Amino acid sequence: MFVGGTFELTGRRLKMIWAALLAFVFALVLWGSYEIYLAYPLSMDEYFADHQATVYASGALGVPVPQDWLFVTRALFHGFMRVLDNGTFWFGAYLPIHSMFRAPFEFIGVPAALNAFGVVGSVILVAHIARRLFPDDIWAPIAAALLLAGSAQVLIMGMTAYACIYF
Repeated sequence: MFVGGTFELTGRRLKMIWAALLAFVFALVLWGSYEIYLAYPLSMDEYFADHQATVYASGALGVPVPQDWLFVTRALFHGFMRVLDNGTFWFGAYLPIHSMFRAPFEFIGVPAALNAFGVVGSVILVAHIARRLFPDDIWAPIAAALLLAGSAQVLIMGMTAYACIYF
């Protein structure tokens, strides 16, 4: 375990450290999405990305406008929704990439898992970058991953519904 007063990292021990770190980050972001943010979209950006993901998860591309609302469609969601097909079809004004990624998670009932996976993927990516920058230093990837995983900005943004897939 200790060789010459330093902590020896074996392959098995290193894999356990990585697995524990990634599992903790995933669980923390997922927990925070539901327990801190209560899975509530705080801005219209978050709401409409989530709304469009729900639409995609149901198998549709947009939402039909009820007949009673046709005369006020432009006033309802002027900046976040687009009205297509002569005003009878609502579609999100954003590019659909984030909503398409979010839709399968919406379908299984855990939409916040997308950002949790995004944060975990970012931690892995930062570790790989650190390994390439400092190939002889075994602690560089660990330090870089710990710094990113401990970043309040990364964790808090991962808990929101924003399109914050980092990698």
